[in-house]
Amino acid sequence: MKCITDKDSKKIPLGSLISIINRYYGVKLDKETDHFRGQIPFLIALLEENNVSQDYFAHLFNMNEGTVARTVEKLEKNDLIIRKVDECNKRKKIIYLTDKGRKNALKFKSLDKKIEEKLFEDFSKESIENSKKILKKIAINAINLCEDDFEK
Repeated sequence: MKCITDKDSKKIPLGSLISIINRYYGVKLDKETDHFRGQIPFLIALLEENNVSQDYFAHLFNMNEGTVARTVEKLEKNDLIIRKVDECNKRKKIIYLTDKGRKNALKFKSLDKKIEEKLFEDFSKESIENSKKILKKIAINAINLCEDDFEK
């Protein structure tokens, strides 16, 4: 497989570079797991913040509620999570990892860490932190770009 050279990278739009990273990250996940890659961030997030509602995921991943609902339904169908009615708000359901879900989430978190280490190979700790800050800011700007009125 041909690698991207410094000369090539100047010709490739930012969106395409991000797409390449996302695509190969996904290919690696697909090789290592039998779960739909869109479910994996939900499970990893539940390791960090268990007992949350679907709204939490919509906010965390900046996704619409329908996409979150479909993902949560698949996770529940595969016995990776359970949903229980919130005692304080009967209309709201709280999401919990099952034992099977926790086991898978720990495996995915470890795999995610290994992929990230490979992606940041030969980077200093400071460069990694700065890169993540920059990528987060780019993500925020991308969200804002889509929310802005282009005709202003």
